[in-house]
Amino acid sequence: MADEQAQNEKAWESAEHIFCEALDLQESERMVYVEKACRDVPELRGLVDSLLAVHQGTVDDWDDAPPGGSVRLPALESSGPRTGEIFGRYRILHLISAGGMGTVYEAVQDKPQRSVALKIMRDDLISADSMRRFNLESQVLARLRHPNIAQVYDAGTVDRAERVVPFIAMELVPGARSLDEYAEEFELDRVGRLALFAKVCDAVQHGHTRGVIHRDLKPANILVDQNGEPKVIDFGVARVTNGDLKATTRQTSIGKILGTVSYMSPEQCAADPDEIDTRSDVYALGVVLFKLLTRRLPYPIERVPIHVAVRVIQQDPPTQLGSIDRAFRGDLDTIVGKAIEKNKQRRYQTAHEFAADIRRHLNDEPIAARPPSRIYQLRKFARRHTALVVSAALVLVLLVTVASITTPLYFTAESARAEAESARAEAETAQIEAETARDDALAEARKSAAVVRFLIDTFRVPDPERAKGNSVSAREILDQAVERIQTGLAEDPQTRRNLMLVIGEVYSNLGLYRKARELIEPALEEFREESEPFNLAGAVDLLGEIAWLMGDDAAAEPLLLEASELRRTQGAAVEPNRRTGPLRSLAALYTNQGQWDKAQAYLDEAQAVFTTTDHTDSAEMAELLGQRARILGARAQNRRARGKDPTALLQQAEGAYKESLALYKLHREGRELNMAEVESSLGLMLKFQGRLDEAEPYYRSSIEKARTFVGEEHPTYAGIAHNFAALLESRGKHLEALPYSEQAVKVFENTLEGEDHPDLMIIRGKLAALYFRTGLYAKAEEVFEQNLPHQLRIQPAMAPYSLVEYAHCLTVRGAYAEALAMLEEAGHKFDLHQGATHPDKARVHKRLADLFLATDRPDDALIILTEGRALLASVSGYDNADASLVRRLGQVHEARGELEQAEERYREAYEKFRNLMPGSLEQQAAQTLLGRLLLERGKLDEAQSLLTEVHAELRASWGDDCEWTRVAAEGLEALREAGGD
Repeated sequence: MADEQAQNEKAWESAEHIFCEALDLQESERMVYVEKACRDVPELRGLVDSLLAVHQGTVDDWDDAPPGGSVRLPALESSGPRTGEIFGRYRILHLISAGGMGTVYEAVQDKPQRSVALKIMRDDLISADSMRRFNLESQVLARLRHPNIAQVYDAGTVDRAERVVPFIAMELVPGARSLDEYAEEFELDRVGRLALFAKVCDAVQHGHTRGVIHRDLKPANILVDQNGEPKVIDFGVARVTNGDLKATTRQTSIGKILGTVSYMSPEQCAADPDEIDTRSDVYALGVVLFKLLTRRLPYPIERVPIHVAVRVIQQDPPTQLGSIDRAFRGDLDTIVGKAIEKNKQRRYQTAHEFAADIRRHLNDEPIAARPPSRIYQLRKFARRHTALVVSAALVLVLLVTVASITTPLYFTAESARAEAESARAEAETAQIEAETARDDALAEARKSAAVVRFLIDTFRVPDPERAKGNSVSAREILDQAVERIQTGLAEDPQTRRNLMLVIGEVYSNLGLYRKARELIEPALEEFREESEPFNLAGAVDLLGEIAWLMGDDAAAEPLLLEASELRRTQGAAVEPNRRTGPLRSLAALYTNQGQWDKAQAYLDEAQAVFTTTDHTDSAEMAELLGQRARILGARAQNRRARGKDPTALLQQAEGAYKESLALYKLHREGRELNMAEVESSLGLMLKFQGRLDEAEPYYRSSIEKARTFVGEEHPTYAGIAHNFAALLESRGKHLEALPYSEQAVKVFENTLEGEDHPDLMIIRGKLAALYFRTGLYAKAEEVFEQNLPHQLRIQPAMAPYSLVEYAHCLTVRGAYAEALAMLEEAGHKFDLHQGATHPDKARVHKRLADLFLATDRPDDALIILTEGRALLASVSGYDNADASLVRRLGQVHEARGELEQAEERYREAYEKFRNLMPGSLEQQAAQTLLGRLLLERGKLDEAQSLLTEVHAELRASWGDDCEWTRVAAEGLEALREAGGD
């Protein structure tokens, strides 16, 4: 076998040498040389001919060939596992694909039971070099943990037919389609394709920040799953940039350049490893996006020899995106052109910069790829802030209209004055009337002209040269406008207050509620003094809505009630959407307060307005349906909190949200943010029903819409992010959830009114819990300490839950006396607010058991755990909580030296978590403890299997710093010392 391997390697080296020598000859001389060179080793001829065929472009599809054009000698071909065959701990189901480094199968893992993509190295390529590359691949992939990168579960070797065959078990992407196939099959529009591609950039950036260059990015290596989430796969040709791996990858020879030529950067084509860096991946991403948008490549090289393709990529200009479709001219042409610049210094320097410009384009913001001109900035501002710019346009129209009225009035006045000279008594009255009309018209014209001058001056963007490349944001333009209102329109109070109302509404739409409130409050006082009923109603309504959005219900309620009365008085003179605005805001306010009958009454009144004005098939009706669903959802949560079955109400809420979403899809223009809110709420209803697989796609669609249309600093995005984090937490994806929760807290701290706001306490509590569950105990303590005083005062019924987790942070830190006192306080508060027999009180028992185990008091822990299980035994739906107590009972028995009982408890907990929460940290903790105990009891084979599996999962999910990862690693080290490997 070793002789065959050496012969194989020698054949490859010889074939490559002959191939490279042949390329230096004229075509007429080439085949004569090949025939002569292969005369003594005839089996080489097939391989050399295959390499020449790839070079000459006669292979049908490069994407189907092994990376780099490698072709195997038929005589050296070896067979892999067959369907149904057992390969280590995996049963082969069927072949997925074959590549240069190995073959990928769909397989089923035994423990835990799951489907995987099993990559097995080609056993005819087993050599020191290929084994080193395969080992590097597994190291690389183990360091990449991102929702848009295929996760690695396991890596190792299997003895097969007297060979040691390496393998990697990876996440199987369900319903996988390549990026291009998915976009075509689901008929994604430009926005959908760009939003999807931006996520791919995020995944590649994650790899880059961990020192990994993919080097083979192409549509076939970017899969999209059945939920519409991209997954970057196959880092098998990755170059690792940190020190210990760099030396190895530098040895990649010119004859083994990996990657698909069409997507290779000029520096990759030059085959100099020192020139290849993360910007090479940026180039490949640019080509991927070009093809995603146009279905074509930027260079027509599909059917040319390799050396020609290389020359084209290195020297010829690419096709411009805008020349294929005029719709791509402007931003997209600039963005893609920058990504595929031949000079890597002129490209985006990171995948993050690339994604950021795409999202700026989607948000109608100026992109970074070129200095924004005045017209360009104004166009972007207009698209993002239609309300303000439409107001300006309306003022311009008004000016023209006023001018057309003023001119004839002026001449009428002059004529009347001439007639008065001959008939003073009769003309005196006419003169007065004419002069009054003239003065009024000219006054209106002056006001309109003042508004136009104000808007022109406000929107005048600084010259790019003087601005030194700094763009002017919408916020800066609005801030300048406010300053000019105060100074430039001081002598025109009516125009000033009207503009304050308009700009205040734009601030509100941007989520800048405090700025909006500061602007509208003084305007409102002026509207009251001047008795302008229509503007007064608008100002009161808007200020009430802003107060509610800031969580200031005490200020919001009287304002919204006043606005609703003003709108009722105005009746049909006001269009239905504005007429029902305060009614819908009151319904939302009362829903949050739990006054559902009141909320429903206001919704009924609003619906009556839409029905009588023939607006039943409209986006406004979709909003009403969403609000009805919110009431049903709130009632369901209340019913659940009281220990009653909420299923019927949850199903009704789900139906109403789906009806709302369907109606929004018919009237989606300008309503994408509303759709995002409904999708998030629908996901919440599905989550409450335990249908997490169905809920997650709605959440992901919702978060992407919110990010695209308002950005991550907007309160609506923050609310959706908070709910999404809660879902991810429920699925055990704590690390993925953490940044969403952190962003929600950051935004709401700047938005909500007062530290005592209940919503702020809830989201801070969630963040503290996430820090706690991810082992960031110091951060968790900090948030608990900040939040608890407010929670104890405002939300005392929620405080015991926080106290329990805060106490465990103290236990981990070794502050046992403080932790014990806090747990006792939590128990008293559970008795007071939830009742002494409420099953949630078992949380106190669990953390008391942890404290007693940490302080070597297993007997006390046994008593407290037995009491906790008794609490849970009387109710259903708390199986997870019971399994958690069972696992700790195993620890108690182990501490007492009762190893047989400990093993029984660990197995019971492990099996429960495998069924209830597969892949969760709870399951991994139970598996780790069981494996460690089996090692201690001499059951080495089972211990080896459990600890190897769980260690790989823990590293992939939680990293090496997780305490359970360290425990599993220590167990494996003990196994090695015991001869268990």
